[in-house]
Amino acid sequence: MTDVVLQPKLLQLETYLYTFDDGHTIRWNITQAVSYVQGLPLSAAVPIPRADLQVFVDNNEPDPARYDLVDCRVPGIAAPILSEGAVVYTLIDGNHRAGRALRDGLPFSAYILTDEASRSCIIHCTNWSYVP
Repeated sequence: MTDVVLQPKLLQLETYLYTFDDGHTIRWNITQAVSYVQGLPLSAAVPIPRADLQVFVDNNEPDPARYDLVDCRVPGIAAPILSEGAVVYTLIDGNHRAGRALRDGLPFSAYILTDEASRSCIIHCTNWSYVP
């Protein structure tokens, strides 16, 4: 008789870390954010203006070597944060896709997380006053 050894399946957890100018951070669980938007139709994704794509690329510095490996037709995911008292959005998933869209002059869109959905995906935050 052969012994069967069950190996636990490792959970692939992807995260995104945003660092504010004062050093405070927010880390989102991207795996959870993707599962949140997975059932949404593509039409629910919001087109991102080119100027905003440039800001995302400048802030996140995605590796251009990966641009040709991604499909920029797949929407990214943006989460709300508070900056100088206003709600703004940071791209927490899809930075390489955004970079490719910017480089190639293609459209890019993103699902916008609600405040509640974003909070439910946060796994670490050093200052909750940055979270709407």
